[in-house]
Amino acid sequence: MADGYPTRTVRRDRWREGLGTEACDAAVTWGFAALNLDDIVTFTNRGNAGMNGIARTLGMTSKVRRPPSALWKDNNVCATSRSESETHTGG
Repeated sequence: MADGYPTRTVRRDRWREGLGTEACDAAVTWGFAALNLDDIVTFTNRGNAGMNGIARTLGMTSKVRRPPSALWKDNNVCATSRSESETHTGG
């Protein structure tokens, strides 16, 4: 992971309990409310089924087939806008 990019993990014995979805939902909500962002983008490793599922659950959609940088070549790029997020979560 490149310097400056936040990363956190959940212990394997706590996977599939909804903790990742809850944390990511809170981060997206905070990004729109506190930071007044218009869009939120995630780079998710193609092989990480759990994180890709979280992105789908949060209503994020694929935006490009391949990131422009070789650093991110094995990642999906998904995003949601403020209006898409409000529609998906009910506001």
